[in-house]
Amino acid sequence: MKAERINKNQIRFTLNKADLQERQLKVTELAYGSDKTKALFDDMMHTALTEFGFDFSEKPLMIEAIPISEESLMITVTKVSGQNDLAALFGLPETASAPKPKTMSAPFTPSSEFDPADQTKGSEQHFIYRFTDFSLLCRAAALVPDSMQLKNQLYKDEAKGIYYLAVRFTKTSGKTRFVLTMLGEYATDICDADLMSSYLTEHCRLLIKTRALQKLSAVEHS
Repeated sequence: MKAERINKNQIRFTLNKADLQERQLKVTELAYGSDKTKALFDDMMHTALTEFGFDFSEKPLMIEAIPISEESLMITVTKVSGQNDLAALFGLPETASAPKPKTMSAPFTPSSEFDPADQTKGSEQHFIYRFTDFSLLCRAAALVPDSMQLKNQLYKDEAKGIYYLAVRFTKTSGKTRFVLTMLGEYATDICDADLMSSYLTEHCRLLIKTRALQKLSAVEHS
């Protein structure tokens, strides 16, 4: 099991096929709070404390489990200080009612990204991410779920050696939020995406016109 510190309130755990086999645990079992699931949770908390000095016992937790494939899993554990932190996690206004966080004694469940009812339709959203290192871009792409349907294109500023990933979507879901958050950890989010889009068209070379993340992910996993 690989543990990675994201920030002062978050740790990400990645379990591969061997990790799951060692625990005789299937991804589908996570929703049922079995003894195996609770044992995994205890291992995660022990690792967080011994490797990073993180004590998750004092605050409520938000736990998101996202299958990367049928045989690998990513789990993000977040300390939640208050209602505003919850609202931020779910993209809600600070005055909105956010879901109640899970505590250490509660079993965790897979992210709601797999529930179609969680998706809402709206106008097309546009984000652009700036990558200064192609290897970081490939690492980020490798974490994108195979079933991700985000429209995305890859541009390169040849003069500066910088890569830009343009992402568009019309449905917001747990899976979408995960990908956007993950990209933000590997790249810089451009504030004015519409203005930057014009710059990309005029001054940058279009490297991959469609499904850039998916294609880079396939290369990274090959």
